[in-house]
Amino acid sequence: MPRLSAQSTSFTPRSSAPSRSTTTHCIWTIASNRYSPDRANIDAIHDQSVFTFNEGKVVIEAQYANLARFPEHRVVDIHVDLAADRVRRIVDRLAKDSSHAPAR
Repeated sequence: MPRLSAQSTSFTPRSSAPSRSTTTHCIWTIASNRYSPDRANIDAIHDQSVFTFNEGKVVIEAQYANLARFPEHRVVDIHVDLAADRVRRIVDRLAKDSSHAPAR
């Protein structure tokens, strides 16, 4: 795999969001120095991003298969899940509250 030179800069945030009960949207963006004089840097950023995305895809699919294999198993949340858990509870509560709200 090509290595990036010191001239390149990149930032790659990613996130996953449930779509349906068995599908997930993976949000993936990358920003880099588009004015790099070395085309190999741009190609290396792309190739490494594709590699990393595909590596994560394998892990997520394996985790899903394992969860489906043991549906009765309780998932244990860890500290880094705290914010996502709070958001999930708030969204669930708002959805429940809105289903009981009078029609306008």
